Amino acid sequence: MPTIFRVKGYRFFFYSNEGFESCHVHIIGYGGEAKINEIINIVKEKQKMIQEKWNEYFNS
Repeated sequence: MPTIFRVKGYRFFFYSNEGFESCHVHIIGYGGEAKINEIINIVKEKQKMIQEKWNEYFNS
């Protein structure tokens, strides 16, 4: 499970066997819950980096 980044207590990652799917992230929070608008804003801010990390991992 490559971790893309951590922010505000959340870990953003993808599973190493998902290269056949379109780019997406999984999110785990230490407390087990999150506000969806906060998560959406974080993903929007980091969208370019998420895509780059996905491509680095699955296209290399």
